[in-house]
Amino acid sequence: MKNHKIFLIVVIFSVIINPNFGQKGIWTIGLNSGLRGEVMRNTEQNRQYKFGHQISTPSLELNCSYGLNDNFYLSIGVAYIEHHAIWMSKTFPAHYGVYESGYSSYRYLMYKSLQIPFIIIYDIPLFHSRCSFISKSGIVFDIPVSKLPIKFNPEISNAINYEGVDCMFTEFHTFYYNKKKINYLVNTSIGFAYHFKKGISLNLTGGYFFGLRLMEEVTVTERLTNKLTNAMIDKNKEYLLDYGDYWSVGLGVSYTFQKKRE
Repeated sequence: MKNHKIFLIVVIFSVIINPNFGQKGIWTIGLNSGLRGEVMRNTEQNRQYKFGHQISTPSLELNCSYGLNDNFYLSIGVAYIEHHAIWMSKTFPAHYGVYESGYSSYRYLMYKSLQIPFIIIYDIPLFHSRCSFISKSGIVFDIPVSKLPIKFNPEISNAINYEGVDCMFTEFHTFYYNKKKINYLVNTSIGFAYHFKKGISLNLTGGYFFGLRLMEEVTVTERLTNKLTNAMIDKNKEYLLDYGDYWSVGLGVSYTFQKKRE
């Protein structure tokens, strides 16, 4: 009985996956865009932070791929992207012992860039090549084309009763651009594609871009002062680091140039 089950699984798997996709030597052009969430890193834990929970500006990518064999493609493209410093945080440091139900949101445009991705695509045909499971991995060159100078935002103040004393909690952010001429992002993505007739395909992919160079830094300065005497009670600094990390869920359309039959 066990052998019959194994045989049935093999038969079903063989029906679903069709290895005779025959894409060697074929060119494909595509256009992709979608949702992004930028993820920063922080060095201190004075407050509770959340990264990647807010939707950022979508990227727009034009790409071209070449079939190396029946399953592997080499892809290169160009994309436009806007980089933001985006985060959510509690209003007060955790050790103040103040209960907060929500988070405050912050979003600042830092720079714009062009991306040049070099990607290897692994394509597994499904259901007689009508669909495909796709896996992507590679390196993305992220080249800033607009740079913003060091900037400050206005102070943000909130009243708080701390240990029986009426106080004012103030924070402000300082933005430092690290003047790197290029960033390198490691990309891994997976998804599915549906193939229509005449070479047109739609694909849905989700992935993560991991940056290798520190591109910008946000210094969060926090001060707690006595509301009556203006005396300093507590002071902290936190550093939010942006390496260009982000997650992405994208939708793309592509056209494959059909090989002429001999």
